[in-house]
Amino acid sequence: MRDRAGANKGGCATPSQIRLNRNICAAGANGDVSTVLNLVHVHKEKASIVNLSTAWHCLARKEGKGSSACQSSSLDVLQEQTRLRLLNCLTRGKEDPQPRCVSTIAWSCAKLQVTNTELLSVITNAALQWLTLFKPFELANVLWGMAKLQLGL
Repeated sequence: MRDRAGANKGGCATPSQIRLNRNICAAGANGDVSTVLNLVHVHKEKASIVNLSTAWHCLARKEGKGSSACQSSSLDVLQEQTRLRLLNCLTRGKEDPQPRCVSTIAWSCAKLQVTNTELLSVITNAALQWLTLFKPFELANVLWGMAKLQLGL
């Protein structure tokens, strides 16, 4: 479970973001996809990029075990909130750069076969802007995810 649900500049998560991350992790550990998506929907305004990344990871892990519980329509809120939160990180600097989150989201999109070009474009922009901040495995996950999707962004 991630303790640093990092939201604002300086990496300080609010208590509600930390609780949200714990709840997302618990639902993910139980394989409860609908609860993960519902938590994102209910808390979409205050969810940090770490919270959203955690939700992506939980869904992708579940999908990887043969479940088809993640229909593209049920991912709409998660996709849009992720796109908006990454844009906020990139343009407004409201949150610290989060290369690990970008890595996790790119990997998850590939596992779930999410082809939302607006979201994937923001992911690639974040990867380019934060390139020097990535650890090798994080960058490898982004590259693998984009290659797996074969979108040519």
